[in-house]
Amino acid sequence: DGDAANSAAGRAAGGGNEEDDFLDSGEKAREVQLVAQFKAFASEVAHVDVAAVEAAAEAKAQQSLEAKVRRGELSAAEEARLVERFRAERAAAPAEEENPELAGRIDAWVQNWRAEGRAGKQVRCRESRAKACHWLEKLGPVDVGCRVSIASLSMGVARAKTPPTLEGTTGDGVDFTFKAPIRGSKEPFDGIRGGLPLPSLCAYGAKTSKRTPRGVIGLVAASSVEYVFRQWGAVANKATLFAAAGLDWSLWIGELDKRLATTASAECLTRQANAALAAAPGQFDSVYVGNASRHLNSNHLVKVIAAYALVQRPGVTGVAYVDVDAMTDRQQLMRALATPKPYSGFDQPESARGLRFWSHTAPGDQFWQTSSSRFFARADDDVASKLLGLWLANRCGFGDRLALWTSLLRYAESHKCLRGPYDGRLTNLTYGQAATYGRDPATTLWSGPAALDPLLGECDEISDKCWKLRICDAEAKLFEGLVTHATVSSATDARRFPFVDEEGRARYLSTPDAIPALLREKHFGQLARAYAQTPNAESWYVRHDRRRPASLEPRRDAADFGATGRRAAPFFLRGGPLAGTSASTSSAKSSRTRRHSTARGCLRAPSRTATRRRGRRARRLPLRPSLASWVPARAR
Repeated sequence: DGDAANSAAGRAAGGGNEEDDFLDSGEKAREVQLVAQFKAFASEVAHVDVAAVEAAAEAKAQQSLEAKVRRGELSAAEEARLVERFRAERAAAPAEEENPELAGRIDAWVQNWRAEGRAGKQVRCRESRAKACHWLEKLGPVDVGCRVSIASLSMGVARAKTPPTLEGTTGDGVDFTFKAPIRGSKEPFDGIRGGLPLPSLCAYGAKTSKRTPRGVIGLVAASSVEYVFRQWGAVANKATLFAAAGLDWSLWIGELDKRLATTASAECLTRQANAALAAAPGQFDSVYVGNASRHLNSNHLVKVIAAYALVQRPGVTGVAYVDVDAMTDRQQLMRALATPKPYSGFDQPESARGLRFWSHTAPGDQFWQTSSSRFFARADDDVASKLLGLWLANRCGFGDRLALWTSLLRYAESHKCLRGPYDGRLTNLTYGQAATYGRDPATTLWSGPAALDPLLGECDEISDKCWKLRICDAEAKLFEGLVTHATVSSATDARRFPFVDEEGRARYLSTPDAIPALLREKHFGQLARAYAQTPNAESWYVRHDRRRPASLEPRRDAADFGATGRRAAPFFLRGGPLAGTSASTSSAKSSRTRRHSTARGCLRAPSRTATRRRGRRARRLPLRPSLASWVPARAR
């Protein structure tokens, strides 16, 4: 689960422990013996607490390692050792002991989610009052007992001999395999031809694996098998991230039930009748929205259903959701590998302890102005399940944030946490007005004193008033430093990866190119603009000239550098899904490719200048110093 990409990253990093290269087995055994004798002397003669000294040294080394990872200062050899340590720890993990009692409870959970209608509401409702679960009557059966994994990634420089392949088994024990290309129906609720029989919440792992997901579980959602292949690189990226962080994870595959997609409250229907309020902001009918422009409610809500089901799974302590298009780059992957295990999803475990529900808010935002791209829900918890249920019950039109904001406000009001009674004002605001409420005077429509405005109040204020709720925390950050979320617009060119399908025909897998959006998010504006203007953008990694290797590099942009003129460039994932050159089942490269292509996906820096050709004209751009330092020496 992610070992392939990690192995590629290790090969790209190269190197190893230089000292081990000069020690034969006899010398190593002698060294071990001497260390053991020294520890015995220190403990018995000098009365040194050896265990405490070793623990302190390990803690200091771990802190030093994490600091170097955050600064992007790991050498190639250090990266390789980090990957090898990760793989050794996984290989040495003890086999899971059978737990018949837990297995029985999981089987009952699987059967409960196969029910539907009123019976389904009764067995699937987590809240103490079934009245809050009316939306469950409109949700058909869901297969929560399936398992899925990437069998063949097939994203490489050379044409892969096998197509990208997803395989797994349903909760009934029926094996399935999907191979690119897959084409779906234009009508989103018709499903995918040859697709899964039911909306499915699948634990990630080989179909023969008997591992039971436990602890905090990662969650990613896709509306169809076709969408999984459309975001194939991003899905593989999540598999790598969760493996490196030591988290089990699940993948939801399935559309929003038509009964949920086409129904809403009377309050929402009144809002939707107003074209100005119902309009989606900007150009959001993109690769992520899907059916939002043709039906009442967006299929983004499938992630809420997935989380509601997963928090009920026995053995799970929490669910950490992240959007499929959020990406981890190479430096972030190294940080995930260096993160102490077990990992809860939060870098601030003390502040995050006891959280019942959390979704990301930016500094200065009101507590309810959250982003649904990352959220956490505690398992088997009344507050978390109640909020997830309200999120579905308040579904209304484009996206899912308006429903989440309404749910947070109504729930906080029910516990008297707001400055005043909530008056349903979000219904009369556009999406943009709601998102900027409190910061933009033009959208802050409140005639009374600010001290009584129910829509005003940051997380610290709500936490002080209602500390038992634990539905927000300004200090806690889910997957902080491990992913970058940047929306890829529909106008962005797709990345194309060659493969051969089962019938022997040459095909290409097209996926949205997330790199320009990630560069902009990380404030490398000049680099993003140069990249976006380049035809066949993947040429930065794999295109080469017979006469002279060429890689495009941007001008040095002062806005991209600090006062010292130095800034790390951590966003290129050599050998990983982001770069599009991760481990592949493809055949060996041609001699020309081996001679001139990047070193296992590394960004090449063949000289202090780089060339971009447009017809007969060539434009020379200076190589950025920080990028040159990020390239392994053997790749230069």
